[in-house]
Amino acid sequence: WLTNVIGLLNHREFFVMLVGLIAIAVAGVGVDAMLMFMIVHKGLMVDEVLIVLHLGYSVGLLVLAGPILKIHAGLISRNELASEWRRNDF
Repeated sequence: WLTNVIGLLNHREFFVMLVGLIAIAVAGVGVDAMLMFMIVHKGLMVDEVLIVLHLGYSVGLLVLAGPILKIHAGLISRNELASEWRRNDF
């Protein structure tokens, strides 16, 4: 799916979207860690469960979007399209 959609004319928007997703995930992990540290002393079990669920979501987003960002940063640095990378044209 990605190799057909991301091309020469829209790679900037896709890259900005990936950077935004990574930024959201990193900020989510940071805020969740801070909230977990603050709430653990109060003993609020429901809040702890919600924070752990959100932390899992943020880590999952990092795991999924991180490798895609790494691949596309390499593609942009080599001025290469995803379809060219897949066919190993260069």
